[in-house]
Amino acid sequence: MDAEARSHVDALWSAGDYALLAARLEPAAHTAAARVGDGHGRHALDVAAGTGSLAQALAERGWRTAAADISTRLVEEGRHTCAAAGLEVGWHVAPLDELPGEPGSLDLVASSFGMIFAPDPSAALAESRRVLRPGGALVLTTWPHDGYLAHMTAVMGTFLPPGAPVLAPFLWGDADVQRAWLDPWFTDVEVTTHRLPWQFDDVDTAIGFLFDASPGHLAAARAVGDRVEELRSAVADHLVEVNGSPGRVDLELDYLLTHAVVRP
Repeated sequence: MDAEARSHVDALWSAGDYALLAARLEPAAHTAAARVGDGHGRHALDVAAGTGSLAQALAERGWRTAAADISTRLVEEGRHTCAAAGLEVGWHVAPLDELPGEPGSLDLVASSFGMIFAPDPSAALAESRRVLRPGGALVLTTWPHDGYLAHMTAVMGTFLPPGAPVLAPFLWGDADVQRAWLDPWFTDVEVTTHRLPWQFDDVDTAIGFLFDASPGHLAAARAVGDRVEELRSAVADHLVEVNGSPGRVDLELDYLLTHAVVRP
């Protein structure tokens, strides 16, 4: 990734209050960490780590853990959060196609809703394979291509001008597509479905959360200019339709958990 692209993506992911979003996603990080189990004596890297929920969950299970993200702001927040929790996690500013680590130096590459934003999935997976030793594993969580978030992103897409950047990582949530992407470097691919509850007092609170915390919503709001209130209304109308009322929001968001092993 060239310097200009890195700067753009850094700014994108540094926008908003990402810690709010990370808190909503944290249960999935613990599910991913539970899948790989005890890590004593083994080395892991959390990639596109955000503020490090998965890195922390792995460190708590004994993994010698490092974390990498392209956002300088999120790396600083993650470093502070891990230190405050008394966890030794090494932090790096790095994109998905330039991961820290020598070839064959890691037992695990992990990502919780992070690798799905790779500009080039093939490059990200090849780089993950590079740093993994024989027998190493990849674990990641993804949003399904036919779930609420995918449909809501499609609603936002109708407002965007041609060529506007959209965070649309949902091809990772098609198990067949994901398996095809993994196949050159990984085998024994296991994909399971889990649920992540998102609850809010009402639809207005949910929409406020999304446009305060989600980089994708913030980017869309900037892209539509003076249509931002119209955009928010459309997202709210879609949520009311899914939720069944403008009152208390009680969503059960499906997500996929993938575990794969380095191909011999």
